[in-house]
Amino acid sequence: MGAPEDKNSIYAALASIFDCTEETCAEIAPYFRIRRLRRQETLLHQGKEGEKCWIILDGALAVSVFGEDGQEAQLVSYGPGEISGAFPTPGEQRGNLVALAACELIEVKTVHLLAISEREAPVGRSLAMLIGRQHDALLDRLANRMILSAGGRVYAELLRLADGEGRISPPPVISALALRVHTARETASRAVAAAERRGLVERGDTAWRIVAPGRLKALAV
Repeated sequence: MGAPEDKNSIYAALASIFDCTEETCAEIAPYFRIRRLRRQETLLHQGKEGEKCWIILDGALAVSVFGEDGQEAQLVSYGPGEISGAFPTPGEQRGNLVALAACELIEVKTVHLLAISEREAPVGRSLAMLIGRQHDALLDRLANRMILSAGGRVYAELLRLADGEGRISPPPVISALALRVHTARETASRAVAAAERRGLVERGDTAWRIVAPGRLKALAV
């Protein structure tokens, strides 16, 4: 599992993501490892056989594909708490999986994650909920792309990311936020800055806070 600090990170991540007991964490932890990426580092190339899964702890990943004309198109991005890779079976990677920002991931082989989820009920239940929430969020973003303006999509995504107290931690990466709502980085940056000027959003180094969710929701048009 690597350095002692990585072992501690793995235990903490497993307990948080899968709602594991200490005993279960100790049993399954050897199958997981911490993986760190630099910004713009490619984790897996399009067309390669994928046999691993990654859950993002910090940072953001994006999937981009090259068409027949050689043009690159970004399909989707993944943020903290979301899963990427091959699941439930290994398979060909559909696009390049690239770090949009410096990332910390927890990595596991697909066959091991499937076996663990079948054997350990809390892990299987938590994994199903994680994938279900991720699917719903993707559908929301697709619907918002059709009915909301670019700025409105940014605000809707911020509201979705916030917890019950309006806190977003870790703070979003602007480039990843833009990709998730299918707009330019500059557009997302301007929208966030405008909300901050109006006192609707406060940005900090470790977290953002939505001060006036009702007013921000009114701008999501």
